[in-house]
Amino acid sequence: MHPAFPYLADASDIVSAPLVINTSFFNDLVRLPLRNLSLFVQSLAPSQFDVRHGFDLSHYRGAQWNDTYAELGSYDHPVDPVVPRTTGHTAAELEYQRSHPQSTERIGVKLPAAFKQFEYRATLLYLAKILALAREKGVEIRFLYLPSFRASSGPAFAKIYRSSGPLSEMPQDIRNDPNLWSDVDHLNFAGARRLSEWLGREIAKDAAGK
Repeated sequence: MHPAFPYLADASDIVSAPLVINTSFFNDLVRLPLRNLSLFVQSLAPSQFDVRHGFDLSHYRGAQWNDTYAELGSYDHPVDPVVPRTTGHTAAELEYQRSHPQSTERIGVKLPAAFKQFEYRATLLYLAKILALAREKGVEIRFLYLPSFRASSGPAFAKIYRSSGPLSEMPQDIRNDPNLWSDVDHLNFAGARRLSEWLGREIAKDAAGK
């Protein structure tokens, strides 16, 4: 479960989220009243929290916000022009990041291979709902696997993905080039551009084949 879920989800989505196995369920549930209380207080005194009730175009980053640009400055004093994330790392530095994660996001239930499907049960339930909605609306599904730096394995549930739609994987030349990574899990500006160009060609080939 993504760490942003309790901040963005509707209250009903948090309460009705899958319980087994979902290690973030109770943490998300506890955050809910705190989130609503914070929203209530900020609505009483918006000026004290730099909160605006209405839409302010000058503070809108746009529908195509690109996180491969550095997030510097503030809404009132944005950096202009924006600065691309071009910093790279050596392979050794990226491997060190992999073995020394700086957050708890990677910590969760780790079950034996025979029970791996239960470890991600909550995520797979949401995937099933997305696929069902896509079929209902007549929307085609395509999967894109974006691994971490120099990851050698494919997606854990490739069979499930391929049974529902085509599955593309990030090319090895992008995976293995340390100059294209902002950190072990995220591409920098150059890496994202390389990936986008490759993906555009893949989509064009797919469209031409129909």
